[in-house]
Amino acid sequence: MPQKFILDAMLGKLARWLRIMGHDAYYRPYYKPGEIRSRVNEGRVFITRNLRCSECRKEAVFLSPDQVGEQLKQMHREGYILVDRTIWFTRCMICNEPLLQAPYESLRQNVPDYVYFKNPYGISYCPSCNRFFWPGTHRQNMMARLLKWGF
Repeated sequence: MPQKFILDAMLGKLARWLRIMGHDAYYRPYYKPGEIRSRVNEGRVFITRNLRCSECRKEAVFLSPDQVGEQLKQMHREGYILVDRTIWFTRCMICNEPLLQAPYESLRQNVPDYVYFKNPYGISYCPSCNRFFWPGTHRQNMMARLLKWGF
């Protein structure tokens, strides 16, 4: 079963890439007092770049690299993420919700015509933020970057 994460406020880009890779990555630019502890108690792994914070929380994982690709590699080396390409692009990059198959009747007004006519059954949507996602050049570029990073 994949890990669930909570990332500190310094790791917004990493949260996005974890979501792209299909991982449950809870992230906020600011947390209320006690929110991180509460999420850890729910079973999330706390990921941080703040060394002081990682020292005071025994369950925290400190990431030393600055770059997202290197951060993902460290998490993989340490066994926090597994590479499973079948779950890539299954979560909303914005709000972290699992994506659903987009209802055919909603596509016409929510996606560009060229997408609608090319591959209407390859379109997903987020039930939380109502964004639509489809395989295109943006996804190809993200896949190329993940492959370049060794995933």
